[in-house]
Amino acid sequence: MKDHKADFMFGAVFNEGGRRRAFLAQPRERRLSRRFPTGLGIEWVSNALLIGFGPKRVSYTHDAREAWRSARGRVISVFIKSITVKEVCRAVQKAGLLPQKSTYFYPKVGGGIVFKPAEFSGRNRRSA
Repeated sequence: MKDHKADFMFGAVFNEGGRRRAFLAQPRERRLSRRFPTGLGIEWVSNALLIGFGPKRVSYTHDAREAWRSARGRVISVFIKSITVKEVCRAVQKAGLLPQKSTYFYPKVGGGIVFKPAEFSGRNRRSA
């Protein structure tokens, strides 16, 4: 998916009759792709496909192979195209805030962790 050259909003993998099927949702018109910036497809996916799914039924991964493997039985994997910094800035300027899950980082850093710069001098090293 990552190397796919087509202009797509999101892709999905699902199981049908024991075989995995995949599709890409592409805008019919160029102007639609401007309304749905590539990586902001998560907002549409959340509002259109995941209605009624609680947080316990939805999981996230940045590993495409893991998402592909998990699409079996009644599980559907959805792929969201990467977003550029320029698209994030444009979305924030337009809406005044970031869409949900746009600040998703993996792995999650536990709360309360403080980072201190490490100082290195020759063979004596000091770190936090």
